[in-house]
Formats: sequence, structure tokens, C-alpha cells
Amino acid sequence: MIAWDTIDDAEKLKVPAKPAAGLWTMVRTRVIAPAVLRIEASGSWRPVEGLPWCGPDGLRHWAYGREQLLTRKAPLGALIGKFGGSNGAVDEADIFVIGSVTVLQLDKNTGPLYLTINDAAAFFDDNEGALDVIIR
Repeated sequence: MIAWDTIDDAEKLKVPAKPAAGLWTMVRTRVIAPAVLRIEASGSWRPVEGLPWCGPDGLRHWAYGREQLLTRKAPLGALIGKFGGSNGAVDEADIFVIGSVTVLQLDKNTGPLYLTINDAAAFFDDNEGALDVIIR
């Protein structure tokens, strides 16, 4: 359940490998520009049962099936993000890689900020774990 009254104020969050609904976890209802966001992640999760657990940078050595992932820009298991849309929408052009840390400079207002694991949309059911994410 989303705590709507505090979601935009939370600095520390948990981002599950299997979101409560859809493919994405909303971490901000809106981002107002100009802004600089620093997103840091730690912890471990597993995108595929039987594969090793990984951190927010994903499984760098895994290349099989990359064309099925939400984005080809990041390895399987990497933390990725997008602005706008819904928790079920997938448009690779809107997706950016976060990994362990990223700094985003935003020049225009955006919609909600969503984070998730880079995995094939049809295979989120076997995902395990969660990352600790800090947004500043």
C-alpha cells in the first residue's frame, strides 16, 4: 500500500524485486524542476530463480535473453527508473539506468518517478528480495 501523504518526503525507501502491482514501484508522485536528484541503492535481489542474487548493478555477466528485458541499456537485475506513465507501462525510450548510484539533472517538470528491477515483463513472479534506496 502506498503512503500517499508521505511518499514525496521519504528519503529512504524499499524497492521490491516483485512490485505490489504492475512492473514498477512509485517512489515520487511528482518531481518539480529544476531539480537534481541523487538516487543511491544497496542490498540484493534476485531476478530469476536459480540465478545468483545481485545488487543494484545487476548481473553483468548475464547476456541471454537481453532483448526481453524492460531495457537493453542495463543488465538483468539492475535498478532502473522512469518518469511518468503508469506502474504497468513499458516504453524503453523512457527508461534510465540507476544501478548503485545516479545523479539526474532535471530541467523540466516530470510526472511520477517509478523504480524497478530490469527483468522480462512476463517473468516478475519469481523475483525475490528488495533494495534499499535513498533519494536526495
